[in-house]
Amino acid sequence: MNQLQHKPNGGALAMERGLLVVSAEAQELETLLTVQEVAGILKVSSGWVRDHAGRKQPRLRCVRVGDLLRFRPRDVKEFIEQWCQ
Repeated sequence: MNQLQHKPNGGALAMERGLLVVSAEAQELETLLTVQEVAGILKVSSGWVRDHAGRKQPRLRCVRVGDLLRFRPRDVKEFIEQWCQ
């Protein structure tokens, strides 16, 4: 079957000929890191990561997804460059 199955208007993901097609826009998206992954990178506890991300003026920027904290790799890198000198 070589027909278009699903293609959302202006969406970043589409199904064409049974294959997932990812637009350039979607390819630019970063994979978000979990609290545990950031803790492993920084060699600190998960609580330390939550504490530094959950302040009114956080030292470690995060993305909130509901009650979850997620981190962009570039923000973690920026934190290391700024605070770990």
